[in-house]
Amino acid sequence: MGASLAVAWNARMHLRGQSLLVIGPEHAHTIAREGWTKADIKRFLYEHVRTPLGDLLCGPEWELGMSRERLPAWIDTAREQTLVPKFVSPDEILIVVACGTAGTHSACLSGWGNGSTSRMVIKPIEM
Repeated sequence: MGASLAVAWNARMHLRGQSLLVIGPEHAHTIAREGWTKADIKRFLYEHVRTPLGDLLCGPEWELGMSRERLPAWIDTAREQTLVPKFVSPDEILIVVACGTAGTHSACLSGWGNGSTSRMVIKPIEM
């Protein structure tokens, strides 16, 4: 799931929006059996889905929309090895459990990439 999140929307776009994990019931049961909550999953993924700054700055900056000057002050932009999180916070990772009959499948869906103007909305649907 982390590897899918790392490349969601664009592999070199970080700190730009939300992603949605759609976890299948089989995976959800395994995760819950280990005692993990949605908050635990979000925190773990936030802490581990990171890319070295040098990899994010490859190529023309206008193409990537990322430059050292545009990164938050809490990121050490002096070091190419600084690990930049994919998300601004764990709250940018949304999680739902959804099921079907196709087997053990989960999916990652990215948002539009602009966290300030496009926000995901999750609502239960009554049947």
